[in-house]
Amino acid sequence: MELFLRKVTGADIKSIQQWVGYIKANEYMSRFYPKAFKGKIQDIELYLWFIIVVDDYDVGTIWVEKDNLDAEEATLGIFIGIKEKQGQGIGQVAIKKIIEFASKEWCLKAINLNVRKNNQRAIKCYENCGFLVVGEGTKMNDNNQTVEFYKMRFGLSS
Repeated sequence: MELFLRKVTGADIKSIQQWVGYIKANEYMSRFYPKAFKGKIQDIELYLWFIIVVDDYDVGTIWVEKDNLDAEEATLGIFIGIKEKQGQGIGQVAIKKIIEFASKEWCLKAINLNVRKNNQRAIKCYENCGFLVVGEGTKMNDNNQTVEFYKMRFGLSS
């Protein structure tokens, strides 16, 4: 498997939206884009956002984002948008690549994420990448249903 990350372009937004529908991502994710994304790709320093390319095919998206320019921690987001490509270790490889890239680009102390408790495949992937459960919580989704989640953290050495 040959995997690389390429920067998201405006032309990728339609594919990302299609992937969300294909895999019914709203059943296990709350966000499909970085928070600072406002519908148009801009060269801003709050996120590093990529398309995951495997063997010359776009299969998903991954990003890390900071709340502000001085933040020493970032948040990870990822999904594999092609159902047939899920469960093949692609997420682990992509996560390791983006952690390496983000730690070179930004001076980070940690990368955090939230993952729904019922998303066992993702939890296992994150644990295999070195993330640890550091807390848990609940929130209401768009359908007014309670969603339980874990807070996970990957510590980076300075």
